[in-house]
Amino acid sequence: MEDTGRPLKPVHFHLFKPHSSIFKSSKKDKAQVQLVMCSRSDECDLFKRGQCSFTSSFGWHACPYGTYRKYEGFTPKARAYSEWIRKEEEKYKGTPYLNSHSDVLAFIGDYVFLPYAHMDMADVGWIQKNTGFFGKGCAFLKKELFTPQTVLQLIDFRPQAMMGGEIKDYQEKSIPKFVKHLQEKCPDLLKEVEKLEIKRALDLGRKNGEEQENKFFRSRVRKILEEYSYIGRKAILETLNPNVGQFTDIHKGNWIWDGSYLISLNSKASFMLVDKFEEIRIKPKPGSVVVITDNAQVNEKTEFLS
Repeated sequence: MEDTGRPLKPVHFHLFKPHSSIFKSSKKDKAQVQLVMCSRSDECDLFKRGQCSFTSSFGWHACPYGTYRKYEGFTPKARAYSEWIRKEEEKYKGTPYLNSHSDVLAFIGDYVFLPYAHMDMADVGWIQKNTGFFGKGCAFLKKELFTPQTVLQLIDFRPQAMMGGEIKDYQEKSIPKFVKHLQEKCPDLLKEVEKLEIKRALDLGRKNGEEQENKFFRSRVRKILEEYSYIGRKAILETLNPNVGQFTDIHKGNWIWDGSYLISLNSKASFMLVDKFEEIRIKPKPGSVVVITDNAQVNEKTEFLS
């Protein structure tokens, strides 16, 4: 962990209680605490989103400003069980529970966090940190290394699978997402990347005697942005345009957002008070998340979570 000269403070606390778990547990299962300590949460985009790089269920990224600790207490049959739980809850009272990080770049202190699949295979100067058996490769890069040249290198990169062959999902899925996120969060940097890409193409054209043809070169960055679709991204419902497209629930029912309510005429919602109805109207809580189904739902104020 990097020494920042600041004290570590708890930013994530989760207490597993076997006796109240909704999942089947063994008599030998013990109460367990998951704790993240951090020294730069005030300069962390992830923390502002209620997220942390340490808390992913399927492999985590070790942050240079924090520590992750997991420790156990007692089984429910032990006499010390209840008292141990009480003490832990009291000790970390007020400490939030942070969700797994979304796959959107984030600035954290002196670093940029780039959690895009397979991107950490590129040799661009990632900080080296042992993340353990369940950890992923490090996705933290010093801000001074996050230059137009580095970004273009990441866009050009073609990772190779261990058994041979290119990992095509990187270019087909990760890079379009990365470029769009750059446009949303670092537009000036992306403009410099595009200029660099165009200059490279013109220089190559001059070298090969194709200068005239390359004057009309359309950059890869521009192609991605022009062909990009928002469909499938997660966003805050109240920041989307109302009365555009439909959302579908697990019962295949269709819902329309009118700006205040979600309305369905055909949902087969479970556990209703009556079994016959013509319309269901729900008032979502602020911050409710949906998956975008129509590009026209998006506007300049839309808040994305992926």
